[in-house]
Parts: sequence; C-alpha cells; structure tokens
Amino acid sequence: MEDKIMNKINSFYVNYIKAYGDAFWEIIYPEGITCVICKKSIYKEKYSLCKDCYSKIAFLDTGIWIQTSAIREAIPIRIFSVVKYNNASKKIIYRLKYNQETFMARMMAEMMMDYILKAGIMFNCIVAVPLHKKREKERGFNQAYLLAKYLSKGCNIPCIKNNLIRIRDTKVMHHLSRQSRQKNVEEAFYILDPVEFANKEILLIDDIVTTGATVEACCKILIEAGASSVKVLTLARRTKEEGKVWI
Repeated sequence: MEDKIMNKINSFYVNYIKAYGDAFWEIIYPEGITCVICKKSIYKEKYSLCKDCYSKIAFLDTGIWIQTSAIREAIPIRIFSVVKYNNASKKIIYRLKYNQETFMARMMAEMMMDYILKAGIMFNCIVAVPLHKKREKERGFNQAYLLAKYLSKGCNIPCIKNNLIRIRDTKVMHHLSRQSRQKNVEEAFYILDPVEFANKEILLIDDIVTTGATVEACCKILIEAGASSVKVLTLARRTKEEGKVWI
C-alpha cells in the first residue's frame, strides 16, 4: 500500500511539479550569483562556486584515465573523470540525484565540457548511461541524461536517447565488490536499433564511476552494435586506481 502511495506521489511530481521546481531552483540559485554548494553570494565565479568551495574540488589531471581490459576487443576503452569523489563532489552529486536539484547538472556539465576541451577528447555522438524505467520514474529524471543533454548543447553534437536501455533493474551497488558489480550488470542493457550506433565515435556519460562495471557493460554492448570507438566521461571517480589497466 505504501509503495502505491509513493508511486502516486512521484508520478505527480514528475508530471506536474518538476517543471516548476526546475524554474524555482534557477531563481534560488541563479548562475554566477549564489554559490551552488554553500549559498554564499558570489560574482561571476567559475562554475558558480565560491573560492572556498572551489578549492575543495579535487580536479583530476587530463592525462590520467582508467583503461579497461574487461572488454576483449581491439578497441581500448578509456574512462575519464573530471574530479575525485570527495566530500565536496559528493555533495554536488547527492543534491542532484536525491534532492531533485536538477540545476546542479548545468554546473557539472560545465566542468565536464572544460575537461573535454583540455583533454582533446574526440567524438561525434553522446550517449547517457540509462536508468531502468522504474528507477527513473521514481527519481523523476536520469542524472546522466541531464549531463549528456547539456554537453550535447555545448558541443553541438547529437545525444542519442532511448536506444541504449536498461532492461534489468539491478541492485544498488554502493557496497558491492567489483566482481559482484560485474555480475550484477550482466545482460542488464539492450540496444533497440544497433544501426543507429554503427561506426559512431561515442562518448558515454555518467555521474560517477567506482569499479567501472556499469560503464564497461554499456561499452561492450555499444562496441558489439558496431560503434567504432567508445570513450567514457564521468564527473567523479571513486576508485583509487589511476592510469592502470583493469584485469
């Protein structure tokens, strides 16, 4: 009974309140005027962060990435991340995903855009790691798609939506080992129209990478669909492994 009530509340939020809520957050935290983390007044500060909050963001060097060998293909998969997952970046991601503060995606995408330019990452197609339809309905949005949408607009490169889909509602993986995560996402994704990805240079977007099991599963199926290359970009990286090949 409680589940039915919560589903009705979430449905009402998505259908009637969310659009107004997004506008509300834009008023409360207008870009470049209020720090998006501590709410201090600022004046044209980078990423709408005050100097104190900005200093707490641990930006990663563009020459550091994770290369995975989990996909036995001739094409290497590199996973790039903009920042380390620490208390500051955790607050940003948490507020986007669980506080419905979707305006945070704009600032996160700005960081990712700057990283793309500095790293010289080349691609001609953007794809977001999908949520299962049940979880997306509960949350009201897919945070990865919000990031991908902003990047698509900023790069003027198309974002393909609703082709790579998640067909299994996998377990929450916060406390699972790498091996458990890999098993959890096996056959969790499906591509409706492989032709749409054929010969594409894809940039796969997500908010955070931990062991890489989820993005690896997505990359594998995109390569199998005929993509010529797949690179992954996340805002944050939780793993301590840097510049190493995963085996």
